Amino acid sequence: MNAARNLAVDVGNSSVKCGVFEGRVLVKSVTFQVGCVADIVSWGESMGVSRAIVSTVRGGGKTFCDSMGKRFSTLLLTSQLRVPFESRYQTPETFGSDRLSVMAAVSSEYAGQDVVVVDAGTALTCDYMSRYGVYEGGSISPGISMRFRSLHEQTWSLPLVGVESYSGKVGRSTLECIAAGVVGGILSEIEGFLQKIATFANDFRLVVTGGDAELLALRLERPCEVRRELVLEGLNAILQYNAE
Repeated sequence: MNAARNLAVDVGNSSVKCGVFEGRVLVKSVTFQVGCVADIVSWGESMGVSRAIVSTVRGGGKTFCDSMGKRFSTLLLTSQLRVPFESRYQTPETFGSDRLSVMAAVSSEYAGQDVVVVDAGTALTCDYMSRYGVYEGGSISPGISMRFRSLHEQTWSLPLVGVESYSGKVGRSTLECIAAGVVGGILSEIEGFLQKIATFANDFRLVVTGGDAELLALRLERPCEVRRELVLEGLNAILQYNAE
């Protein structure tokens, strides 16, 4: 274990995803419960980590980093941290850490190529990185589960439905109609975004990540690459960029 190892920590709403890297290679990833900083530090030490980066959507990032900083050189991902790409985003202070991370990952992995990243998680985000390494913009909307839940919770009688009710056809029952609207609507939304990008970058790469990545990848009409660890890979890219 001679090579320096990096620890990327993605603190979500209900869990903490961690990955150890040697250079750009992911050696191992593990998921911890929120609040288990001591366990993360112990795991990082056992993996030979020398530096770390933390991204959090929960707040309290400084406290988290201070705890980790006692063992590793630790960075907190903020809008002030240098990233390996240019951005046209007009409100960088509101640019979500997950989106920032995936854009950093594709700017390093797909340099010189136009890339669209679809992140299918709690929210559905579509983002475009040009071949010149410039983030041009994207879209944010509710994710699959949020759409199903909102129909159930904000109406009087519509049932809670899952993706298993989606047939790819016009619905012939209430369950099928809800699934057709939610899943079919998301697929159409993504395709609409891709058609806009194709008007000026027809040979773009399509990358899908997030918890519902496989579900969407199987149903999208365009070839795509599923990258489940893209957020961790992007955090590692940002850490490496700031260490140079």
